[in-house]
Amino acid sequence: MTLDIDSILALFTDLSVIKTVIGISIVANPMKNLKQSIHFIHNGVLLHWIPHFHVGQFGHDPMFDLFMFLPALYNKDLKRRKNNLFNHVDEELQVEFMDQCLLPAVREVVTPNESQSWDFAYAVSLAKSQAIGIEGNQYQHQKEGFRQQMKFDLDGDDITAVWNKCNVQLRQAIRGNRRLKAFKGFQFFINSKGYKHRTHTKGFSELMTVYKEKV
Repeated sequence: MTLDIDSILALFTDLSVIKTVIGISIVANPMKNLKQSIHFIHNGVLLHWIPHFHVGQFGHDPMFDLFMFLPALYNKDLKRRKNNLFNHVDEELQVEFMDQCLLPAVREVVTPNESQSWDFAYAVSLAKSQAIGIEGNQYQHQKEGFRQQMKFDLDGDDITAVWNKCNVQLRQAIRGNRRLKAFKGFQFFINSKGYKHRTHTKGFSELMTVYKEKV
């Protein structure tokens, strides 16, 4: 028998289970989305088929990617091809979540000193993420596609307060905002792929101890 753990998976709805700094990506990088099956099913649907977006990263060796899945957007009739973005979430939805829920919660919780390093509007963060691509390209058709991934550190001590405020706003929005109803039944998902050899552990219980200490 051998220990062969390829990915670390978790589905949850309370962001405060994470106890360390989260590097929040206000503007999600769609290239981070799951591109193939990870052999995990949520309510009868392969996880990588469910629309999702990358929220950020946390931890260090292993580094975890944090995603938000929106099962309400799943379309069983959609044709899925290898190269099309069948599991992406429209940017307009991400804008509303960030501008109406997460960013106001962060602004309310973090100290004035910490807030100086944050962008509190999706449009501002988007403009900054595109700036390096616009400056570095000579041709107009190249400008739209390149985005620099930017992360904003949310301290582990602030996660619970930020998420509690964000969650209240999100639950209210799900009931009253026609567009944000897409977040009904949302799930967070974490994935750490390709680190199975780095922990130097010999058994599953030892491996989980390492993850709990680091995360």
